[in-house]
Amino acid sequence: MENIEIEEKIKKVNKKLKLNIIIFLIQIVLLVGIEIQMTRDTGSCSRMDPIEIHAHNSQFLAYEGKQKGNQVKALISTIRRNNYEYSDRMITILFSSNTIKQVVNLSEDIEDPNGEYNYSIKDRTIYFVTFTMDNDGLVDTCEIHVYSDADLNSEK
Repeated sequence: MENIEIEEKIKKVNKKLKLNIIIFLIQIVLLVGIEIQMTRDTGSCSRMDPIEIHAHNSQFLAYEGKQKGNQVKALISTIRRNNYEYSDRMITILFSSNTIKQVVNLSEDIEDPNGEYNYSIKDRTIYFVTFTMDNDGLVDTCEIHVYSDADLNSEK
């Protein structure tokens, strides 16, 4: 009689142990799944090696400094192509001049739909281009500033 009671207790303990092991394994699987999802959510940029980052940035950094309008148009085209192809590496284009006091985002449209200002890039105008990087070292913002006539004359 006593042996039967002991066997039943052992069976109950084994069932509880098996249940605890199953719960533990489920928790591990869930934690691994969450970790994988968090890794995916951070984007592929953080997993790029320095050579890939350099190759990515070099296509934009070649335009840094003083540029004529046709070069700025090519840069904007390159950035837009990048933004279309790599949603995890979006680059914002900011435009400003001495006559336009606010900063305008040119990432999507060069022309202001209201016609209030003409943001079109003129081939013969000189622009100054700068870039900022994100925490991963990738270009994330391009600033384009129109030189004024006074700025151009002072450099001759």
